[in-house]
Amino acid sequence: MIINEQAIREFREAYLVSNTPLYLYKRLRRLAAVQYLASAVRKDEIAAEYSKRANVSNRSPDDVAIAYACLVALTHKDPSEAVPFLRSLDLGGLDWAPAIRDVYFAKTPSGRSYDITITDPKIPSVRLGTDAPSSSASTGPPTPTVEPKVNL
Repeated sequence: MIINEQAIREFREAYLVSNTPLYLYKRLRRLAAVQYLASAVRKDEIAAEYSKRANVSNRSPDDVAIAYACLVALTHKDPSEAVPFLRSLDLGGLDWAPAIRDVYFAKTPSGRSYDITITDPKIPSVRLGTDAPSSSASTGPPTPTVEPKVNL
């Protein structure tokens, strides 16, 4: 897989400034290069690139950044194909990879979702009136009393 230098620079910057897996996940998901990677490349190719970069000896920061970008790119795929694939992927090569996968699973709704639209809501009408006799009274505003205090 060929990744252009601008994308690698963006991945590296996101990786180097991240101090938590959640921050890295959010930052990489917003990158257009990661979104393009997810839409242009098949999931098995992305996973192969992840494994190649995560398990290389003498990893550079670029290798780690690209591996994380590949992992996050998999989260842009349809959940029906991404979830089983992420469950089967070996994430032992990078420290934050299991945490990123868990964040994705926590944010992905399980099962089916339904949209509910209320077409004819029954709102009770407001009745202006009462059966009780009405009475009202008013009092004047309270007048404050000021007492001098000694500063101790």
